[in-house]
Amino acid sequence: MFDSMQTRFRMETPLGVGPDGVVHRAVAERLGARPVALRRLAIPAGPARRTLRRDAETIAALGHPSLAVVDDIVEVDDDTVLVASTLGTQGTLADQLVLGPLAVDDAVEVVRTVAEAIDSAHRLGLTHGHISPSNVLRTESGPVVCDLVQAGALDRSAGDDAADLLRLATTLVDGEDRSPRAAAYRSLCRWSSESSAGLDGLVAALSRLDQLATTPTPTVPTPAASVPPAERLDEAIGVVVAASLAVGVFIGAAGTLFPIR
Repeated sequence: MFDSMQTRFRMETPLGVGPDGVVHRAVAERLGARPVALRRLAIPAGPARRTLRRDAETIAALGHPSLAVVDDIVEVDDDTVLVASTLGTQGTLADQLVLGPLAVDDAVEVVRTVAEAIDSAHRLGLTHGHISPSNVLRTESGPVVCDLVQAGALDRSAGDDAADLLRLATTLVDGEDRSPRAAAYRSLCRWSSESSAGLDGLVAALSRLDQLATTPTPTVPTPAASVPPAERLDEAIGVVVAASLAVGVFIGAAGTLFPIR
């Protein structure tokens, strides 16, 4: 899949600074003049470089549409490699946030997409280690997580990734947005960070937010001992979402009747 120094790139403009240095937009001549994001990484020859290649091939084989794929790894010398990967055609989430917070629906979609993508990587034993707005690309088909394939994540856990994503989630929506939906979103983020539901629990909660917003259905309590763990989690998520929506309605109404001056 990867060759040594046979690949050549035409360097173009800097895209930003990642955890490992400056990221450039470049054109990969060997890949049909396709534009790529090019990173220069200080990874010595040996086990770390073999891990980099193995993880790149694992992500490519997974084929998740929201995980950036490494197109090529070029060995510059014994200490440095060039990594060419998916280019964000519309910039990054960090670029978008410069213009202001996201609408609630957009924030839900970003968080849900990133959580699903990272969770799929965790199931293969891979962690990210640097989830941030600059590592979420914006493309025509939706958010794409980049920088997953990097040696810097070796000492990070799946729990660290979940915590990073939840911190990111809380920054996406305007804290002064007093609408019921925004309040419910913030409540779900807090619940997810304080519980052990994990990324799959967060995805399930966000997915049910729309459903319960339109058809809130009361549930009949069932003895915990007779309910499988997965169904107990789903029940808990339903209760939390419904409660979050109720709190959101109350906060929205309070903001309307007693606006902050």
